[in-house]
Amino acid sequence: MEHYCEYCINKPNKATFIIENDLRDHYICKKCLKKTYVRQLIGEKTVRALRSSLRVNRYNLPLDHKYSIESFEYLGGLSNGGGTTCDNCNAIITNIAHIKRDDGKQFTVGCDCAQTLSMVDANDFWKIKERESLHRKIMGWVRNVKKDIEKNGKIYTPEDEGDRVFIRRHSMAAYRVTRQVYDQYFKSVIEA
Repeated sequence: MEHYCEYCINKPNKATFIIENDLRDHYICKKCLKKTYVRQLIGEKTVRALRSSLRVNRYNLPLDHKYSIESFEYLGGLSNGGGTTCDNCNAIITNIAHIKRDDGKQFTVGCDCAQTLSMVDANDFWKIKERESLHRKIMGWVRNVKKDIEKNGKIYTPEDEGDRVFIRRHSMAAYRVTRQVYDQYFKSVIEA
């Protein structure tokens, strides 16, 4: 028997998950399950996959377990020899997430599979992606400072401004960063 999504607005899609409820189970499709307002609507209720929707030949990790995201990592571009394969969908990935299943087993999957398996709110997911982007941007700045120091000697001076640090090149402001960013990224390069 085929079930259709109870949350679709126009034409209902085939249901791929069941939201378990005390009174009656509700059927929902993958697309609606990702929507923030539906996630708030169902709250902490148990969501499990329909047996008919599991694709054993394509996805390796079953959806009837609970997964949690442990960390994210960027392995570098494929042209540089970075990357690995997703433990769930076997795709080649460079942005990986380390996830942990409720029985303690750990897996390395792509960010899309991590979002699907852990049912992470999309807003939290994009906040993590923004942090990764900021990290790459700051690492680019640090590489530029390192090259400049190797070429011209000690030409950068940090000026403490409370919770901010101005990094000056000679007398001109080059970078303005928070104290935490300075300590984490720039301190070892400039004060070495």
